[in-house]
Amino acid sequence: MESYRQSTLLENIKSSIPSREFSEKEKDSLLLEILNQCIVNLVKIGDKNGRDTHEQFMPPNKKLPTISIKDYLARLMKYSPCSKECFVASLLYMDRLTVECGLILNSYNIHRILITTVLISTKYMDDIFYNNEFYSQVGGISLKEMNNLELEFLKLLKFSAFCSVPILNDYQREIEACKDRYLSYLNPSSVGKLLIISPLEYSPSNLSPRRTHSPQVPNSGPYYQSSRRGSCDYDPNFRVVPNNNTINSNCAA
Repeated sequence: MESYRQSTLLENIKSSIPSREFSEKEKDSLLLEILNQCIVNLVKIGDKNGRDTHEQFMPPNKKLPTISIKDYLARLMKYSPCSKECFVASLLYMDRLTVECGLILNSYNIHRILITTVLISTKYMDDIFYNNEFYSQVGGISLKEMNNLELEFLKLLKFSAFCSVPILNDYQREIEACKDRYLSYLNPSSVGKLLIISPLEYSPSNLSPRRTHSPQVPNSGPYYQSSRRGSCDYDPNFRVVPNNNTINSNCAA
């Protein structure tokens, strides 16, 4: 039987081309587009060729989440008060899971792997971060499951969440180069003229990848309250209640 090797997200980013034209006005949304396209590509391959044995990342009800990967990514980016670098680290973690642990990304596990890698990356990258209860609400899962997913993730990586600065910079540079390709698709003459943002910002000592400026987050209180919990096994309409900052959805799990 022919062995199966899943390509990495970094490889996909390097070869990613836009599916449509993008303008400069859409530049801020390109990270979502790039992440979605690359992750969806790997998930399709995993669904077709892979048979994953990592049951710990499967939905408890064994059913496919009905919310799309893009909508779920958009939800994480909208409600997670973390730096954008955390999503870069999230890609690195997913590649480590696939390369070092043999985990296969598929339609069943991708949502829970996404919320888990974002949770871990915020704790590693940012000096200020929200707790597991907050991210369980953002991810649409129970607090108990969020805790279990974090523990299972750390077990697979032997409790090493270390992210090499040079490797993180490689991911960041490839993402910025990919943004360049996406924008130049509309106007080929603009290739090389787009300003590539500097790689990750670190403290002057460069001894730690933690950001020197932490994201502004509200005081504790309402952000940790939720009368109804959304679920990534469904496709809720998300909204933030005015003057409350509480994440709500139209479904209760």
